[in-house]
Amino acid sequence: MGTAEKIRIDAEVGGNVDVKTATHLTLGDKAKVVGSVHYASINPLVRAPGASVEGEVTQASYGDKDTTSTQTKLRNI
Repeated sequence: MGTAEKIRIDAEVGGNVDVKTATHLTLGDKAKVVGSVHYASINPLVRAPGASVEGEVTQASYGDKDTTSTQTKLRNI
């Protein structure tokens, strides 16, 4: 799992994204995630209209040590 204060993806990712961000995860117009996006953050995902995710998008609370236990599935963000 990668960690940063702010994360922006604006390119193709050929697999899953698994990150922890203190403030924001942004998928820009050019973002194309072939897998799923799993992230921990205090804020919801910011997803541009042109961004695509082929798998599931799940959010966990930022403070959780085990992000898989409190995931919320998000659809059509």
